[in-house]
Amino acid sequence: MNKVLGALFLASVILLPPVLVSGQTVPIGSEKLTDSLVHPPGGSPAEQVSLLQDRKSFLERRLAALSPASADYSLVVDWVRELGEKIEELKHVRTSIGSGDSSIEPHAALVSGASAAALLPPKDLVLAPLQPQTKPDFRLSRPTSGATNEDPELILAWTEDKQSNKTYRLTKFIVEIASGEKREGNGRFSRPIFVKEVAPSGVLGQSIKVPKETLRSGEKYYWQVVAEFVPHGSTLPDLKAAANAPESFKTLAQTFEAFERRGLTLQRAVAGSDATEGAQFGFLKTFNKGTVYTADFALIYNRRFTPTERTSAAFQTSVQGNLTSKESESDDALQFRAGAIIDRNLKRNTINHLYTSLAAKYETDQKFRVGKIISENMLTPTIPSLGIGIPFGRPSNAVQFRWRPFFYFDIGRSFKKGDSRETQDTVVRLTPRVRTTLTLNFLRRALNLNDTFIFADDFFYFLPLEKTKSRHNMFTSGFVLQVSKDFGFGLTYKSGEAAPKFRPVHTFCGVLTIRFGKEE
Repeated sequence: MNKVLGALFLASVILLPPVLVSGQTVPIGSEKLTDSLVHPPGGSPAEQVSLLQDRKSFLERRLAALSPASADYSLVVDWVRELGEKIEELKHVRTSIGSGDSSIEPHAALVSGASAAALLPPKDLVLAPLQPQTKPDFRLSRPTSGATNEDPELILAWTEDKQSNKTYRLTKFIVEIASGEKREGNGRFSRPIFVKEVAPSGVLGQSIKVPKETLRSGEKYYWQVVAEFVPHGSTLPDLKAAANAPESFKTLAQTFEAFERRGLTLQRAVAGSDATEGAQFGFLKTFNKGTVYTADFALIYNRRFTPTERTSAAFQTSVQGNLTSKESESDDALQFRAGAIIDRNLKRNTINHLYTSLAAKYETDQKFRVGKIISENMLTPTIPSLGIGIPFGRPSNAVQFRWRPFFYFDIGRSFKKGDSRETQDTVVRLTPRVRTTLTLNFLRRALNLNDTFIFADDFFYFLPLEKTKSRHNMFTSGFVLQVSKDFGFGLTYKSGEAAPKFRPVHTFCGVLTIRFGKEE
Protein backbone atom coordinates (compact mmCIF):
# COMPACT_ATOMS: atom_id res chain seq x y z
CA MET A 1 0.00 0.00 0.00
CA ASN A 2 2.87 2.38 0.76
CA LYS A 3 4.30 1.76 -2.70
CA VAL A 4 1.00 2.67 -4.31
CA LEU A 5 0.75 5.91 -2.32
CA GLY A 6 4.36 6.77 -3.15
CA ALA A 7 3.76 6.24 -6.86
CA LEU A 8 0.60 8.38 -6.79
CA PHE A 9 2.42 11.15 -4.98
CA LEU A 10 5.33 11.11 -7.45
CA ALA A 11 2.95 11.23 -10.41
CA SER A 12 1.07 14.22 -8.97
CA VAL A 13 4.33 16.08 -8.26
CA ILE A 14 5.61 15.37 -11.79
CA LEU A 15 2.36 16.38 -13.47
CA LEU A 16 1.89 20.04 -12.47
CA PRO A 17 5.27 21.78 -13.11
CA PRO A 18 5.91 20.36 -16.59
CA VAL A 19 2.39 21.31 -17.65
CA LEU A 20 3.10 24.85 -16.47
CA VAL A 21 6.41 24.89 -18.33
CA SER A 22 4.86 23.63 -21.55
CA GLY A 23 1.98 26.07 -21.15
CA GLN A 24 4.43 28.99 -21.41
CA THR A 25 5.08 28.22 -25.06
CA VAL A 26 2.05 26.34 -26.35
CA PRO A 27 -1.44 26.74 -24.82
CA ILE A 28 -2.95 23.46 -23.64
CA GLY A 29 -6.67 23.06 -24.23
CA SER A 30 -8.54 22.33 -20.98
CA GLU A 31 -10.92 19.98 -22.76
CA LYS A 32 -8.07 17.75 -23.93
CA LEU A 33 -6.54 17.62 -20.47
CA THR A 34 -9.91 16.85 -18.80
CA ASP A 35 -10.62 14.18 -21.37
CA SER A 36 -7.35 12.43 -20.56
CA LEU A 37 -8.26 12.44 -16.88
CA VAL A 38 -11.79 11.20 -17.34
CA HIS A 39 -10.98 8.49 -19.87
CA PRO A 40 -7.62 7.11 -18.83
CA PRO A 41 -5.97 4.27 -20.73
CA GLY A 42 -5.15 0.91 -19.23
CA GLY A 43 -2.21 0.41 -16.89
CA SER A 44 -0.19 -2.78 -17.36
CA PRO A 45 3.43 -2.68 -16.12
CA ALA A 46 4.76 -2.42 -19.70
CA GLU A 47 2.39 0.48 -20.46
CA GLN A 48 3.41 2.26 -17.26
CA VAL A 49 7.11 2.03 -18.17
CA SER A 50 6.37 3.38 -21.65
CA LEU A 51 4.33 6.29 -20.27
CA LEU A 52 7.01 7.31 -17.80
CA GLN A 53 9.70 7.04 -20.46
CA ASP A 54 7.67 9.43 -22.64
CA ARG A 55 7.36 11.83 -19.73
CA LYS A 56 11.09 11.63 -19.03
CA SER A 57 11.88 12.41 -22.66
CA PHE A 58 9.45 15.31 -22.59
CA LEU A 59 11.09 16.79 -19.48
CA GLU A 60 14.52 16.42 -21.04
CA ARG A 61 13.27 18.42 -24.01
CA ARG A 62 11.84 21.13 -21.81
CA LEU A 63 15.12 21.24 -19.91
CA ALA A 64 16.77 22.61 -23.03
CA ALA A 65 14.55 25.72 -22.89
CA LEU A 66 15.62 26.65 -19.35
CA SER A 67 18.63 28.65 -18.25
CA PRO A 68 21.17 26.48 -16.40
CA ALA A 69 21.41 29.22 -13.78
CA SER A 70 17.72 29.14 -12.90
CA ALA A 71 16.19 27.28 -9.96
CA ASP A 72 13.72 25.54 -12.29
CA TYR A 73 16.59 24.00 -14.17
CA SER A 74 17.86 22.18 -11.08
CA LEU A 75 14.31 21.14 -10.17
CA VAL A 76 13.60 19.63 -13.57
CA VAL A 77 16.97 17.83 -13.44
CA ASP A 78 15.82 16.25 -10.14
CA TRP A 79 12.49 15.21 -11.73
CA VAL A 80 14.29 13.57 -14.62
CA ARG A 81 16.54 11.72 -12.21
CA GLU A 82 13.57 10.56 -10.07
CA LEU A 83 11.67 9.42 -13.14
CA GLY A 84 14.70 7.41 -14.20
CA GLU A 85 14.76 5.71 -10.82
CA LYS A 86 11.02 4.99 -10.95
CA ILE A 87 11.32 3.54 -14.46
CA GLU A 88 14.05 1.21 -13.28
CA GLU A 89 11.87 0.20 -10.31
CA LEU A 90 8.88 -0.56 -12.56
CA LYS A 91 11.11 -2.55 -14.89
CA HIS A 92 12.19 -4.58 -11.87
CA VAL A 93 8.54 -5.12 -10.87
CA ARG A 94 7.65 -6.18 -14.42
CA THR A 95 10.58 -8.61 -14.47
CA SER A 96 9.63 -10.02 -11.10
CA ILE A 97 6.01 -10.53 -12.20
CA GLY A 98 7.13 -12.20 -15.39
CA SER A 99 9.36 -14.56 -13.41
CA GLY A 100 6.53 -15.50 -11.01
CA ASP A 101 7.87 -13.79 -7.88
CA SER A 102 4.83 -13.92 -5.53
CA SER A 103 6.44 -11.56 -3.02
CA ILE A 104 5.62 -8.59 -5.27
CA GLU A 105 1.99 -7.52 -5.45
CA PRO A 106 1.22 -6.99 -9.17
CA HIS A 107 -0.63 -3.68 -8.75
CA ALA A 108 1.33 -2.31 -5.84
CA ALA A 109 3.78 -0.18 -7.84
CA LEU A 110 1.46 0.92 -10.64
CA VAL A 111 0.46 4.54 -11.11
CA SER A 112 -3.27 5.19 -11.36
CA GLY A 113 -4.71 5.43 -14.88
CA ALA A 114 -5.63 9.12 -14.55
CA SER A 115 -2.17 10.10 -13.31
CA ALA A 116 -0.43 8.01 -15.93
CA ALA A 117 -2.48 9.57 -18.73
CA ALA A 118 -1.64 13.04 -17.44
CA LEU A 119 2.05 12.21 -17.78
CA LEU A 120 1.66 12.11 -21.58
CA PRO A 121 2.22 15.42 -23.44
CA PRO A 122 -0.77 16.69 -25.47
CA LYS A 123 -0.70 15.57 -29.09
CA ASP A 124 -0.59 19.14 -30.45
CA LEU A 125 2.28 20.30 -28.23
CA VAL A 126 5.41 21.52 -30.12
CA LEU A 127 8.47 20.04 -28.45
CA ALA A 128 11.82 21.75 -27.97
CA PRO A 129 15.14 20.17 -29.07
CA LEU A 130 16.06 16.97 -27.30
CA GLN A 131 19.18 18.27 -25.59
CA PRO A 132 20.56 21.65 -24.44
CA GLN A 133 22.91 23.20 -27.02
CA THR A 134 26.36 22.87 -25.54
CA LYS A 135 28.40 24.13 -28.54
CA PRO A 136 28.04 26.98 -31.06
CA ASP A 137 26.31 26.22 -34.36
CA PHE A 138 27.15 28.36 -37.42
CA ARG A 139 28.31 28.02 -41.04
CA LEU A 140 30.64 29.68 -43.53
CA SER A 141 28.49 31.53 -46.05
CA ARG A 142 30.86 33.22 -48.54
CA PRO A 143 32.96 32.16 -50.38
CA THR A 144 32.15 28.44 -50.37
CA SER A 145 32.24 25.38 -52.61
CA GLY A 146 35.64 26.10 -54.12
CA ALA A 147 34.80 29.57 -55.45
CA THR A 148 37.12 30.95 -58.15
CA ASN A 149 38.04 34.39 -59.50
CA GLU A 150 37.78 36.00 -56.06
CA ASP A 151 39.32 39.42 -55.48
CA PRO A 152 42.42 39.17 -53.25
CA GLU A 153 40.71 41.76 -51.02
CA LEU A 154 37.53 39.70 -50.83
CA ILE A 155 34.93 39.71 -48.04
CA LEU A 156 34.65 36.59 -45.87
CA ALA A 157 31.20 36.02 -44.34
CA TRP A 158 29.64 33.52 -41.97
CA THR A 159 26.27 33.02 -40.28
CA GLU A 160 25.60 34.09 -36.73
CA ASP A 161 25.27 31.57 -33.90
CA LYS A 162 21.56 32.16 -33.15
CA GLN A 163 20.68 29.24 -30.88
CA SER A 164 18.28 30.30 -28.15
CA ASN A 165 18.90 27.39 -25.79
CA LYS A 166 22.64 27.82 -25.25
CA THR A 167 24.35 26.40 -22.22
CA TYR A 168 27.65 28.13 -23.09
CA ARG A 169 29.02 31.67 -23.43
CA LEU A 170 30.35 32.64 -26.86
CA THR A 171 33.39 34.93 -26.51
CA LYS A 172 34.74 35.49 -30.04
CA PHE A 173 35.18 34.22 -33.59
CA ILE A 174 38.64 33.53 -35.01
CA VAL A 175 38.97 33.89 -38.80
CA GLU A 176 41.85 32.03 -40.44
CA ILE A 177 43.23 31.72 -43.98
CA ALA A 178 45.90 29.20 -44.97
CA SER A 179 47.49 27.94 -48.16
CA GLY A 180 46.89 24.34 -47.01
CA GLU A 181 44.04 22.64 -45.17
CA LYS A 182 46.14 20.85 -42.52
CA ARG A 183 44.74 21.51 -39.03
CA GLU A 184 45.89 20.94 -35.45
CA GLY A 185 44.07 18.83 -32.87
CA ASN A 186 42.11 21.87 -31.66
CA GLY A 187 40.81 22.57 -35.18
CA ARG A 188 43.06 25.57 -35.91
CA PHE A 189 45.09 25.73 -39.14
CA SER A 190 48.66 24.49 -38.71
CA ARG A 191 50.23 27.33 -40.73
CA PRO A 192 47.79 30.23 -41.20
CA ILE A 193 48.82 33.24 -43.25
CA PHE A 194 46.04 35.41 -41.84
CA VAL A 195 44.35 35.40 -38.43
CA LYS A 196 41.71 37.88 -37.25
CA GLU A 197 39.66 37.85 -34.03
CA VAL A 198 36.10 39.18 -34.29
CA ALA A 199 33.58 39.87 -31.52
CA PRO A 200 30.28 37.91 -31.87
CA SER A 201 28.12 40.97 -32.48
CA GLY A 202 26.30 40.16 -35.72
CA VAL A 203 22.55 39.82 -36.11
CA LEU A 204 22.04 38.05 -39.44
CA GLY A 205 25.69 37.16 -39.88
CA GLN A 206 29.19 38.56 -39.73
CA SER A 207 31.91 39.40 -42.22
CA ILE A 208 35.38 40.94 -42.60
CA LYS A 209 37.39 42.23 -45.54
CA VAL A 210 40.77 40.66 -46.20
CA PRO A 211 43.45 43.38 -45.98
CA LYS A 212 45.36 44.49 -49.04
CA GLU A 213 48.49 42.50 -49.94
CA THR A 214 47.49 39.57 -47.71
CA LEU A 215 46.64 37.22 -50.57
CA ARG A 216 48.32 36.74 -53.93
CA SER A 217 46.46 36.56 -57.21
CA GLY A 218 45.83 33.24 -58.93
CA GLU A 219 46.39 31.18 -55.75
CA LYS A 220 44.22 28.63 -53.95
CA TYR A 221 43.46 29.25 -50.25
CA TYR A 222 41.54 27.59 -47.43
CA TRP A 223 39.60 29.53 -44.83
CA GLN A 224 37.59 28.84 -41.72
CA VAL A 225 36.00 30.49 -38.71
CA VAL A 226 36.51 29.01 -35.24
CA ALA A 227 34.27 29.99 -32.33
CA GLU A 228 35.81 30.34 -28.89
CA PHE A 229 33.28 29.61 -26.13
CA VAL A 230 33.14 28.81 -22.42
CA PRO A 231 31.04 25.69 -21.65
CA HIS A 232 28.52 25.74 -18.80
CA GLY A 233 30.12 25.00 -15.48
CA SER A 234 33.65 25.67 -16.76
CA THR A 235 36.05 28.58 -16.69
CA LEU A 236 38.29 27.31 -19.49
CA PRO A 237 37.50 28.25 -23.11
CA ASP A 238 36.94 25.65 -25.81
CA LEU A 239 36.95 25.86 -29.64
CA LYS A 240 34.40 24.81 -32.26
CA ALA A 241 34.86 25.31 -36.03
CA ALA A 242 32.02 26.19 -38.40
CA ALA A 243 29.97 23.19 -39.49
CA ASN A 244 31.26 23.33 -43.08
CA ALA A 245 34.84 24.39 -42.33
CA PRO A 246 37.25 24.59 -43.97
CA GLU A 247 36.18 25.93 -47.37
CA SER A 248 38.45 26.77 -50.31
CA PHE A 249 38.59 29.57 -52.86
CA LYS A 250 40.92 30.73 -55.61
CA THR A 251 41.86 34.36 -56.15
CA LEU A 252 41.54 36.07 -59.49
CA ALA A 253 44.72 35.92 -61.56
CA GLN A 254 45.95 39.51 -61.85
CA THR A 255 48.31 39.91 -64.76
CA PHE A 256 50.37 42.74 -63.35
CA GLU A 257 50.59 41.93 -59.65
CA ALA A 258 54.35 41.35 -59.84
CA PHE A 259 54.83 44.91 -61.15
CA GLU A 260 52.53 46.40 -58.50
CA ARG A 261 54.49 44.75 -55.69
CA ARG A 262 57.60 46.49 -56.99
CA GLY A 263 56.00 49.94 -56.78
CA LEU A 264 55.24 50.34 -60.50
CA THR A 265 52.19 52.11 -61.90
CA LEU A 266 50.98 52.18 -65.50
CA GLN A 267 48.39 54.76 -66.56
CA ARG A 268 47.83 57.33 -69.32
CA ALA A 269 49.61 60.31 -67.78
CA VAL A 270 51.44 61.47 -64.68
CA ALA A 271 48.82 63.14 -62.49
CA GLY A 272 50.13 63.81 -59.02
CA SER A 273 48.92 61.40 -56.36
CA ASP A 274 45.78 60.42 -58.29
CA ALA A 275 45.30 57.26 -60.25
CA THR A 276 43.93 58.06 -63.70
CA GLU A 277 42.62 56.19 -66.71
CA GLY A 278 44.79 53.37 -68.01
CA ALA A 279 47.50 53.59 -70.63
CA GLN A 280 45.86 53.77 -74.05
CA PHE A 281 46.81 51.65 -77.04
CA GLY A 282 44.76 51.89 -80.17
CA PHE A 283 44.12 53.43 -83.50
CA LEU A 284 42.91 56.87 -84.41
CA LYS A 285 41.26 58.46 -87.37
CA THR A 286 42.77 61.85 -88.07
CA PHE A 287 40.07 64.14 -89.44
CA ASN A 288 40.22 64.26 -93.27
CA LYS A 289 43.28 61.97 -93.25
CA GLY A 290 44.25 58.33 -92.69
CA THR A 291 44.39 55.89 -89.77
CA VAL A 292 47.26 56.13 -87.29
CA TYR A 293 48.22 53.75 -84.47
CA THR A 294 49.05 55.31 -81.11
CA ALA A 295 50.25 54.60 -77.58
CA ASP A 296 49.77 57.04 -74.68
CA PHE A 297 51.27 55.82 -71.42
CA ALA A 298 53.08 56.78 -68.22
CA LEU A 299 55.13 54.14 -66.41
CA ILE A 300 55.83 55.37 -62.87
CA TYR A 301 58.05 54.02 -60.09
CA ASN A 302 57.63 55.17 -56.49
CA ARG A 303 59.86 54.41 -53.54
CA ARG A 304 58.30 55.83 -50.42
CA PHE A 305 60.23 56.89 -47.35
CA THR A 306 59.06 56.51 -43.77
CA PRO A 307 56.41 59.23 -43.27
CA THR A 308 56.20 61.64 -40.36
CA GLU A 309 52.98 62.67 -38.66
CA ARG A 310 52.24 65.41 -41.22
CA THR A 311 54.49 64.68 -44.22
CA SER A 312 55.11 61.79 -46.58
CA ALA A 313 57.85 61.77 -49.21
CA ALA A 314 59.05 59.49 -51.97
CA PHE A 315 61.55 59.19 -54.77
CA GLN A 316 59.75 58.98 -58.12
CA THR A 317 60.89 58.24 -61.64
CA SER A 318 58.72 58.00 -64.73
CA VAL A 319 58.71 57.70 -68.47
CA GLN A 320 55.71 59.21 -70.25
CA GLY A 321 55.13 58.70 -73.93
CA ASN A 322 52.78 59.83 -76.68
CA LEU A 323 53.89 57.65 -79.57
CA THR A 324 52.41 57.25 -83.00
CA SER A 325 52.96 55.32 -86.22
CA LYS A 326 52.85 58.60 -88.17
CA GLU A 327 54.25 61.38 -86.05
CA SER A 328 53.06 64.24 -88.23
CA GLU A 329 49.44 63.21 -87.61
CA SER A 330 49.47 63.03 -83.81
CA ASP A 331 51.15 64.37 -80.70
CA ASP A 332 54.66 63.02 -80.48
CA ALA A 333 56.57 63.16 -77.20
CA LEU A 334 58.71 61.32 -74.67
CA GLN A 335 59.37 62.65 -71.17
CA PHE A 336 61.80 61.13 -68.66
CA ARG A 337 61.51 62.33 -65.04
CA ALA A 338 63.32 61.72 -61.77
CA GLY A 339 62.84 63.59 -58.54
CA ALA A 340 61.13 63.91 -55.18
CA ILE A 341 57.45 64.11 -54.29
CA ILE A 342 56.25 65.59 -51.01
CA ASP A 343 52.71 65.31 -49.70
CA ARG A 344 52.20 67.74 -46.83
CA ASN A 345 49.21 67.47 -44.50
CA LEU A 346 48.14 71.05 -43.70
CA LYS A 347 45.32 72.56 -41.65
CA ARG A 348 42.14 70.49 -41.73
CA ASN A 349 39.10 71.94 -43.54
CA THR A 350 41.27 74.43 -45.43
CA ILE A 351 44.07 73.02 -47.60
CA ASN A 352 44.10 69.47 -46.29
CA HIS A 353 47.03 68.39 -48.46
CA LEU A 354 49.57 70.08 -50.68
CA TYR A 355 51.21 67.69 -53.13
CA THR A 356 54.52 68.93 -54.60
CA SER A 357 56.74 67.36 -57.25
CA LEU A 358 60.32 68.58 -57.81
CA ALA A 359 61.85 66.76 -60.78
CA ALA A 360 64.47 66.91 -63.45
CA LYS A 361 62.90 66.18 -66.83
CA TYR A 362 64.25 65.33 -70.26
CA GLU A 363 61.87 66.04 -73.16
CA THR A 364 62.22 64.71 -76.69
CA ASP A 365 60.22 63.33 -79.58
CA GLN A 366 60.11 59.64 -80.47
CA LYS A 367 63.01 60.01 -82.91
CA PHE A 368 65.11 62.09 -80.47
CA ARG A 369 65.44 65.05 -82.83
CA VAL A 370 64.29 67.43 -80.07
CA GLY A 371 66.11 67.68 -76.72
CA LYS A 372 65.26 69.81 -73.68
CA ILE A 373 66.49 69.49 -70.08
CA ILE A 374 64.01 71.08 -67.68
CA SER A 375 63.44 71.55 -63.96
CA GLU A 376 59.76 70.73 -63.54
CA ASN A 377 58.07 72.06 -60.40
CA MET A 378 54.45 71.15 -59.80
CA LEU A 379 51.97 71.50 -56.96
CA THR A 380 48.33 70.57 -56.50
CA PRO A 381 46.16 71.12 -53.40
CA THR A 382 43.36 69.10 -51.86
CA ILE A 383 40.69 71.48 -50.51
CA PRO A 384 37.49 69.74 -49.34
CA SER A 385 35.59 73.01 -48.82
CA LEU A 386 35.95 73.71 -52.56
CA GLY A 387 35.57 70.09 -53.59
CA ILE A 388 39.13 70.03 -54.94
CA GLY A 389 40.65 66.57 -55.11
CA ILE A 390 37.68 64.78 -53.56
CA PRO A 391 34.58 63.36 -55.26
CA PHE A 392 31.21 65.10 -55.16
CA GLY A 393 28.62 62.52 -54.16
CA ARG A 394 28.80 58.95 -52.94
CA PRO A 395 29.41 55.66 -54.77
CA SER A 396 25.71 54.88 -54.28
CA ASN A 397 24.74 58.00 -56.28
CA ALA A 398 24.03 57.82 -60.02
CA VAL A 399 27.10 59.96 -60.83
CA GLN A 400 30.12 61.41 -59.04
CA PHE A 401 32.17 64.43 -60.09
CA ARG A 402 35.80 65.11 -59.25
CA TRP A 403 38.21 67.84 -60.29
CA ARG A 404 41.79 68.84 -59.53
CA PRO A 405 43.93 71.83 -60.61
CA PHE A 406 47.69 71.61 -61.18
CA PHE A 407 50.23 74.43 -61.36
CA TYR A 408 53.55 73.88 -63.19
CA PHE A 409 56.59 76.10 -63.41
CA ASP A 410 59.24 74.78 -65.80
CA ILE A 411 62.65 76.28 -66.44
CA GLY A 412 65.46 74.77 -68.48
CA ARG A 413 67.41 74.76 -71.70
CA SER A 414 66.86 73.51 -75.22
CA PHE A 415 69.97 72.00 -76.82
CA LYS A 416 68.24 70.28 -79.80
CA LYS A 417 65.36 72.23 -81.29
CA GLY A 418 64.41 69.97 -84.19
CA ASP A 419 61.03 71.05 -85.57
CA SER A 420 59.71 72.32 -82.21
CA ARG A 421 57.84 75.62 -82.22
CA GLU A 422 59.56 76.53 -78.96
CA THR A 423 62.43 78.44 -80.57
CA GLN A 424 64.35 80.01 -77.67
CA ASP A 425 67.36 78.30 -76.09
CA THR A 426 66.07 79.11 -72.58
CA VAL A 427 62.86 77.35 -71.70
CA VAL A 428 60.39 79.03 -69.35
CA ARG A 429 56.83 77.75 -69.02
CA LEU A 430 53.90 78.57 -66.78
CA THR A 431 51.37 75.76 -67.16
CA PRO A 432 48.07 75.62 -65.30
CA ARG A 433 46.20 72.36 -65.79
CA VAL A 434 42.70 71.16 -64.87
CA ARG A 435 41.60 67.55 -64.81
CA THR A 436 37.95 66.49 -64.29
CA THR A 437 36.26 63.11 -64.02
CA LEU A 438 32.57 62.23 -64.14
CA THR A 439 32.04 58.70 -62.81
CA LEU A 440 28.88 57.06 -64.20
CA ASN A 441 27.88 54.75 -61.36
CA PHE A 442 24.45 54.04 -62.83
CA LEU A 443 26.02 52.75 -66.06
CA ARG A 444 28.66 50.77 -64.20
CA ARG A 445 25.97 48.98 -62.20
CA ALA A 446 23.75 48.40 -65.24
CA LEU A 447 26.61 46.88 -67.27
CA ASN A 448 28.25 45.14 -64.29
CA LEU A 449 31.62 46.76 -65.01
CA ASN A 450 34.51 47.64 -62.75
CA ASP A 451 34.24 51.36 -63.56
CA THR A 452 32.74 53.71 -66.16
CA PHE A 453 33.68 57.38 -66.47
CA ILE A 454 34.19 60.41 -68.70
CA PHE A 455 37.36 62.46 -68.24
CA ALA A 456 38.69 65.79 -69.50
CA ASP A 457 42.29 66.98 -69.13
CA ASP A 458 43.34 70.47 -70.27
CA PHE A 459 46.87 71.96 -70.34
CA PHE A 460 47.38 75.68 -70.95
CA TYR A 461 51.00 76.62 -71.78
CA PHE A 462 52.24 80.17 -71.38
CA LEU A 463 55.76 80.66 -72.82
CA PRO A 464 56.80 84.21 -71.87
CA LEU A 465 60.13 84.14 -73.76
CA GLU A 466 58.65 83.07 -77.10
CA LYS A 467 58.15 85.87 -79.63
CA THR A 468 56.09 84.17 -82.36
CA LYS A 469 53.53 82.26 -80.28
CA SER A 470 53.57 82.32 -76.51
CA ARG A 471 50.27 80.51 -75.80
CA HIS A 472 49.33 76.90 -76.51
CA ASN A 473 46.56 74.65 -75.30
CA MET A 474 46.10 70.87 -75.31
CA PHE A 475 42.69 69.37 -74.56
CA THR A 476 42.16 65.62 -74.08
CA SER A 477 38.88 63.93 -73.20
CA GLY A 478 37.55 60.41 -73.29
CA PHE A 479 34.96 57.84 -72.34
CA VAL A 480 36.21 54.67 -70.61
CA LEU A 481 34.49 51.37 -69.86
CA GLN A 482 36.71 49.63 -67.30
CA VAL A 483 35.84 45.93 -67.73
CA SER A 484 38.15 44.73 -64.94
CA LYS A 485 40.69 46.24 -62.60
CA ASP A 486 43.38 46.04 -65.29
CA PHE A 487 41.63 46.22 -68.67
CA GLY A 488 39.07 48.41 -70.39
CA PHE A 489 38.26 50.10 -73.66
CA GLY A 490 37.00 53.49 -74.73
CA LEU A 491 37.21 56.52 -77.00
CA THR A 492 39.60 59.49 -76.77
CA TYR A 493 39.47 62.93 -78.39
CA LYS A 494 42.49 65.27 -78.61
CA SER A 495 42.76 68.80 -79.90
CA GLY A 496 45.59 71.33 -79.50
CA GLU A 497 49.35 71.63 -79.16
CA ALA A 498 51.59 70.05 -76.52
CA ALA A 499 55.25 69.98 -75.48
CA PRO A 500 57.87 69.48 -76.68
CA LYS A 501 57.02 70.19 -80.35
CA PHE A 502 53.79 72.22 -79.96
CA ARG A 503 52.50 70.94 -83.29
CA PRO A 504 48.70 70.99 -83.88
CA VAL A 505 46.76 67.77 -83.22
CA HIS A 506 43.10 66.99 -83.90
CA THR A 507 42.21 63.32 -83.48
CA PHE A 508 39.54 60.85 -82.42
CA CYS A 509 40.74 57.45 -81.23
CA GLY A 510 39.38 54.06 -80.18
CA VAL A 511 41.59 52.56 -77.46
CA LEU A 512 42.30 49.54 -75.32
CA THR A 513 43.24 50.66 -71.79
CA ILE A 514 45.67 48.87 -69.47
CA ARG A 515 46.43 50.05 -65.96
CA PHE A 516 47.96 48.75 -62.77
CA GLY A 517 49.50 50.13 -59.62
CA LYS A 518 48.39 52.84 -57.24
CA GLU A 519 44.70 53.42 -56.57
CA GLU A 520 43.03 56.70 -55.69
